[in-house]
Amino acid sequence: MRLSRWGLNPQTAKLIPYFLSLMPMGGCDSPLHHYLRSSARFTFHSHHHLLMRLFKIFLTLSFTVTLLAGCGWGGALLSPISTEAGITQLTADGTAGSRAAPNLIVFDYNLGQRSTIKAYILAASQRYYLRNDNRTRDAGGYQIAFDGSLPVSNTNGLVRQVLPVGDYQFVVEVNASGQTANQQQTFRIVAADTMPPTIDNLAAAPTTISPNDDAIDDSAQLTYRLAKAAKVSATATDITGTTTIVQPPLKVLTGEHALTFNGKQPSGSPLPDGAYTVTVQAADAAGNVFQRSLPISVEGGSPPSATAISVDFSPTQVIVGSKLHVRIKVRNTGKTTLRTQGPPGGFTYTTNDTYASIGCPDAAGFWRVGVDWNNNRNNNDRVGAPLRYPFRWGLGHDLKPGEETTVEGDIVIYKPETSMTFYAGLLQEGISIAADGLHPTNIQVSIPSGYTQPNQPTPPLASCK
Repeated sequence: MRLSRWGLNPQTAKLIPYFLSLMPMGGCDSPLHHYLRSSARFTFHSHHHLLMRLFKIFLTLSFTVTLLAGCGWGGALLSPISTEAGITQLTADGTAGSRAAPNLIVFDYNLGQRSTIKAYILAASQRYYLRNDNRTRDAGGYQIAFDGSLPVSNTNGLVRQVLPVGDYQFVVEVNASGQTANQQQTFRIVAADTMPPTIDNLAAAPTTISPNDDAIDDSAQLTYRLAKAAKVSATATDITGTTTIVQPPLKVLTGEHALTFNGKQPSGSPLPDGAYTVTVQAADAAGNVFQRSLPISVEGGSPPSATAISVDFSPTQVIVGSKLHVRIKVRNTGKTTLRTQGPPGGFTYTTNDTYASIGCPDAAGFWRVGVDWNNNRNNNDRVGAPLRYPFRWGLGHDLKPGEETTVEGDIVIYKPETSMTFYAGLLQEGISIAADGLHPTNIQVSIPSGYTQPNQPTPPLASCK
């Protein structure tokens, strides 16, 4: 762009950037703004009357100021505050409100240049800060949404509380390198529920847990009383401030309730040993929030593990109605004692039985060995069938870390199958099959002509320990 037609010689033109540099800069960043700020772009080649030159300089500067002011240059540090749709009434009672008084009001304001801000609700000369972080923000438009509730720093469990019905001011204060400004917007809360969803009688049992699935204090039950319906959540926080979700927000009604802290991460692995603060929080529909906390310790959270060292089935050829002998050697490979249950080693099953039918149902967390065979899922003539690993035996005693034991038992084969493939497993009841399909062994069964299968199961044991 050449402005020689404006009648300015180069010496006079060089003064224009100087005059422009005296003007305060705004937030505009348009190409034309930079163009007019750059002295290298001005070339003028003409000789006219000095008065005409000065007049045209004035017009140029006036145009430039007008243009840059339109971009925000030299504008107000803080604009007046407005609200979306002009709404100045708020409903904060947990209902949806109305078009004129919704349950959320949004305040809009603009910064003319980079500034730090403070935004707060003013009520009876008391300031309730919504933003006060001393972070510098760029020029531009901003919004702050408000639902009628404010954080509470007192006090005995109350986290947030809804303001009562009344008139309030939303205030914004800005500071740009010592230059300050403030604006405010009046609004009214027309309906409010200020009653918090209090949590009373929070207790935990036990207060020390070992989430290793050994069926001893694996989890803690937390009980509490809730004063009003709310969404209740729970978290566990360690001494470093790391927080684990215990329960996501769930709708809970007024009354007595309980939740479980199992000492585990969302992945299912145990939390590290240490002290934790478990916090139960209730948030109602209006915006009131209340919480209570208590300490719980996690100790010995290492998960149990074991392996079957050897498995043996004998003999591999039997006559129907005779016994198949089972021998399984187990080692505790973890850091936690393996608890066990009955029936004891040496117990004899028949193919009409299951561990449940003999009165030894699974007890969660306890360890046993088991035996199954390939056609078990098609076997519907046994009590409780079909069940995986219907024949189970205890380890004989609780197995300490590194300890080994050998479990033996017998199975009387009544099933009229000429070929049966048996295999073993290692089970932590109610948790997992720790080892599956071990040492599959084909057993040939001789069946005499005219054989009739007995259907009577073994009577339940008087005690299963």
